[in-house]
Amino acid sequence: MWSTRQGVEQNVNGYAIALNATVMVLAGAGGVAALATGWVFPPLRKRLVRPQLYGYGLLVVAAAFALQLAGGLLVDDQATELSFFTIPTAVGLVAGLGLTVFAQIAPRRR
Repeated sequence: MWSTRQGVEQNVNGYAIALNATVMVLAGAGGVAALATGWVFPPLRKRLVRPQLYGYGLLVVAAAFALQLAGGLLVDDQATELSFFTIPTAVGLVAGLGLTVFAQIAPRRR
């Protein structure tokens, strides 16, 4: 018999999976659009200097979210999930954030 707590945990996990998948798809679509056409989200157009670097950053973020989603769905062991999915996801998110920040900084001219 299911308790109320198990039902709540399953609902929360479902919402987390849906949110993770949504962010993954949006970041991936934004990255592909920035790489293919140079299009970026309208609030970023004035301060973004290198749209291709921004696109690569968004693709790294999308890959990190995909890795987190795979780890949450496929692995039940917490130690395995931490070492093979959570830590690489955190590194990927920081790397993607770094790329998107560097895309807003103008390159040095000599």
